[in-house]
Amino acid sequence: MKFCIVACLALFQLTTALGFVIPWREEARFQRLLRERRFDDIEARIIAMDRELKDPFLREYLDDAIQGMINDPDDATRAINQWCSMRPASFVAFTAKGYLCTAIAWRHRGCEYARDVPEENMRRFHQYLLYAETALTNAYALNPDFPLAATEMITVSMGRCRPRSEMEQWFNRAIQTKKAGPRTYGCKELYLQPKWLGSVEEVLSFCYEIDRPETPPLITAITYGDTWHDMPQREVALLGNHEYLMRTALAYDRSSLRYFWRRRQHLFCAFFAERAHNYPLAVKHLNWISWRDGDDELPLWENKAAFLADRANAFRQTPRAIDLRFVLFGVLGLTTLLFYIPVFVCAYRENRPWRDSLIIGASLVFLATRADYWQPGLGTLSFVVAHAFIAWRIHCERTHRAVS
Repeated sequence: MKFCIVACLALFQLTTALGFVIPWREEARFQRLLRERRFDDIEARIIAMDRELKDPFLREYLDDAIQGMINDPDDATRAINQWCSMRPASFVAFTAKGYLCTAIAWRHRGCEYARDVPEENMRRFHQYLLYAETALTNAYALNPDFPLAATEMITVSMGRCRPRSEMEQWFNRAIQTKKAGPRTYGCKELYLQPKWLGSVEEVLSFCYEIDRPETPPLITAITYGDTWHDMPQREVALLGNHEYLMRTALAYDRSSLRYFWRRRQHLFCAFFAERAHNYPLAVKHLNWISWRDGDDELPLWENKAAFLADRANAFRQTPRAIDLRFVLFGVLGLTTLLFYIPVFVCAYRENRPWRDSLIIGASLVFLATRADYWQPGLGTLSFVVAHAFIAWRIHCERTHRAVS
């Protein structure tokens, strides 16, 4: 019985963690390696990640690893300059230097309109972008099959107001490696924004252009979502564009088939399906999510009341729609009744407390509710399976005692 308790609790911890399908972020690890000047270890790990991470979602962790190294620009500048001087043939070192110089450039520029940026800051902005361009061009020459240098050059091209043909050249170089992640497409989408060097029409044209079967669904969906996020002043126009709304909802729906555990996919799909008046699709994804603290930080619903209003409207507009949450909690309640009533009866008749079962039962009730809060269905399924297993163990124990 003790083994059963441990196994069931471990199972529920997995269903509530959700991180068991995602590798741990390694920013802190790379910061430590850089501080200790362990350049060999950094290069070996970066090269291994580039070789092993095939999924577009996981490719983001490779970019995050390099971003993590430059969180402390002062120490990172000294370390990366030393790294580049010691390893003039290291494409990883020069890629990191390009990222660092780009980050310093944007720190000088800030987020203001160009006319509001002090002249000295703008001068430093262009100076560091030039440093970044030199480092990234060198990194690409050393290893054209490493997409991060070409990806970061899209941002440099945007900052230096280079013509679109140059940006397209770097974008094509990145995707030709067959290892480009969502950030590569996001950098081009940002370049095409009206606030930079493009227009709404160019952004939407790019989104529709990549909305095809050979592009990973996650990349298509995130590009559509970035378009909404990056154009807050144009949201009224986007809300009136039914094709954009419908394509976005369908892109997130396709990506959710592969990343069903990623809550953001369901949130975005439900939001855009509701506005495209595809209420059955909205209901499908609203059944996977509930409002959480912090959701108002996403560029979707303003607050919980707006979310609940959309949810109620979607179910009202969809005849015979079933609210999965009521079903799941009904199953939890029924399983609890069918299990604990016999347990209490047996405990009373046999003068046995069944303490193990009661303790694990209380834990499972809490954990099942928590698991269904994170991912509907996982907690309920594990809850039912765990209780069926415990009931079988109790039955075996009682049968063994009766024979003895």
